[in-house]
Amino acid sequence: MLIRCCCILAALVLVGCQDRGPRQSANSQMPSPLVRSPSLFAYEPPRPMMVNFTRDFCLPCQVMAPRIEEVRSAHVGKIDVVDVHLDREGMDKFALFFQIDAVPSRVYVDSKGSVAGVQQDTCSREDLERSLRGFGWIQ
Repeated sequence: MLIRCCCILAALVLVGCQDRGPRQSANSQMPSPLVRSPSLFAYEPPRPMMVNFTRDFCLPCQVMAPRIEEVRSAHVGKIDVVDVHLDREGMDKFALFFQIDAVPSRVYVDSKGSVAGVQQDTCSREDLERSLRGFGWIQ
């Protein structure tokens, strides 16, 4: 399971959805990201990740977007915040792997590539930061 999780995270990075500033997403012109991942046996992200599963026309996701952006901006360099837009081709494979059945959802992945937790539904910025503090990722 850990190796599969690491390969999925590597695929996320290959499609360019690691945090490089405001509002990065997993949208890419490349074929399905899982096509390139079998050659990677392990991937350890340089920092913990919050993977945000969203849909373009989901009202609760739109409510969460500014809160996610605030967390991303407030903790640059401490955690990576990755948006996975499930409306985009091939992105549903990530939801299946992480067993995401509702949006908005967040998967928290530690710097060893293990899933530390999953959070579904809307929440406040304070709740997001409370989760990150609970994992010891921020002060």
